[in-house]
Amino acid sequence: MKTKLFLTICGLFLILSCPLYSQHLDKAVCSVEGLFNTFEFLEVIKEQTGYRIAYKQSDLRDEKKVKLYYKNKPLDVVLKDALAKYGLSFVIYGNQIIIKKETPLSKGG
Repeated sequence: MKTKLFLTICGLFLILSCPLYSQHLDKAVCSVEGLFNTFEFLEVIKEQTGYRIAYKQSDLRDEKKVKLYYKNKPLDVVLKDALAKYGLSFVIYGNQIIIKKETPLSKGG
């Protein structure tokens, strides 16, 4: 009886905590100000949000620096706008941001 109650409580805790965790990730906010190449920009995002970032090295070869200014903006807004300046797009899966070279069909985020 005690084992069933314990398992039930653990199950409820897991079910209730998952949406809270995902809501927290959806509410990520960042501030980015200055000149950044893609690697520097993604490092700032990683440090501020805790997200893991995945990309193909060949997609981020462009070393041009872009002036960025975002003050307390939602993560998806910052990524969509800033990555477009580098010719990149993104997808968020859980706590991972996947960066890819923008193609005519991949616009958005």
